[in-house]
Amino acid sequence: MEEGFYHENPSIVASKIFPPKWHYKPWNLAKPQSYYTTILEITDSVKFKHFKLHSDHTEPAYSTCIIHKVIHPKDWGQPLHQPLSFPIQYRTSPQDFNTTYTYWDYQQTWFNVFLIQNQNHSHSWLFYFHNTMNTTNLPLWFLQWWDFYGCHVDYLKEHPLVENGYLHFKNNFQLAPSKRKFSSLLIFCTKFFVPWVCSWFFDYNLQNGHPVLIRKFKIKWWDSFAAESKSSKLAVTEWLQKHQTTPIIDPHPQSKFLARKAQTAALLAFARTEEEYLQIVQGIIQSQDPETVLSQSSSSGSTSLAISLGNDNEDDYFGILSSITRR
Repeated sequence: MEEGFYHENPSIVASKIFPPKWHYKPWNLAKPQSYYTTILEITDSVKFKHFKLHSDHTEPAYSTCIIHKVIHPKDWGQPLHQPLSFPIQYRTSPQDFNTTYTYWDYQQTWFNVFLIQNQNHSHSWLFYFHNTMNTTNLPLWFLQWWDFYGCHVDYLKEHPLVENGYLHFKNNFQLAPSKRKFSSLLIFCTKFFVPWVCSWFFDYNLQNGHPVLIRKFKIKWWDSFAAESKSSKLAVTEWLQKHQTTPIIDPHPQSKFLARKAQTAALLAFARTEEEYLQIVQGIIQSQDPETVLSQSSSSGSTSLAISLGNDNEDDYFGILSSITRR
């Protein structure tokens, strides 16, 4: 935190360093929240819906996001750097934001578009995947998005019907080689109806004795969820009978090892320093499962993730990752 900016309330600091209604670094003032929202809508990637507690409110209390697809670079259909124009109906006020975008804008969109907040700093997102979601070509960068905004194993512990369904899926569904780099929980959530609530807020973390402004993400159960049977062990068993293309008992002893090896490699790619690398390695050794390393939490009611804003730039999402700390 630079001298003259510190305040005991981190949200006040954020209001000083970001433009109004911005919660990420304004590298380009022509790319506000509405710009990123438009990109996901015109690519048919998600469906948004915002809810206000009262009709006279200007900011949503909570929002829903239904994920329909996440586009892989090879499915973009043209050079990744080549600009695409917004449809004419989105170009009525060109002075408000850019009216072209590239694949790199699309990728950045996934990390910026959900950073909205209300005056009470209590906004939350309800996420879930649409039943037509195709996981054949998920891009690798979606691994990082999932670590920020996605569901976590701890989220299921107090809901045994869903947890047993997930464990049955994890132990019996043979992931295709292209999917083994992704956690079985991510694939499970795309195949079965498992909504989750994600919220974030500003906070501080000490680094070398100095306060650093960070975002903390929290995941919790959707209290109104009344369809746990859709992701139960019975539902998973029926789904496996229809979709499993290989025997439930794996005839290849090394397949689980190879899957774990791929997950470990993806996890180690997140480390930016030797300390982070050693922490991840130690976590894998202790848990015997790379998939659980990033899901450990000290709170049984929610899972939180802290992200330093010191590295809050676009390159963070192109393979240079920001600092991640599990709380």
